Amino acid sequence: MNIATILFTYNRPWHTQQVIDGLAKNKILPERLFIFHDGLREGHAENSWREVREVICKVSFCPVEIIESENNKGLAKSIVDGVSYALKDNDAVIVLE
Repeated sequence: MNIATILFTYNRPWHTQQVIDGLAKNKILPERLFIFHDGLREGHAENSWREVREVICKVSFCPVEIIESENNKGLAKSIVDGVSYALKDNDAVIVLE
């Protein structure tokens, strides 16, 4: 059974780093980590959004696929799109946000 691990991110760098650190400490690492980084909403916390981008680009403990939206989708649409994307090649998903 192929199980995808998915992380959804936006503009919380500290929280994102905590989740990544927790994943890295697991005895069984994800076979592949999909990270969906939602696009920046105009006028919203650009610095925090960029910091999250820097954090996710440094992940190296497992194979990573970063999918960054050009436009802000919002959490609900991001999750639906991301889970659908991951389920194309996997039997199940673990979702982290």
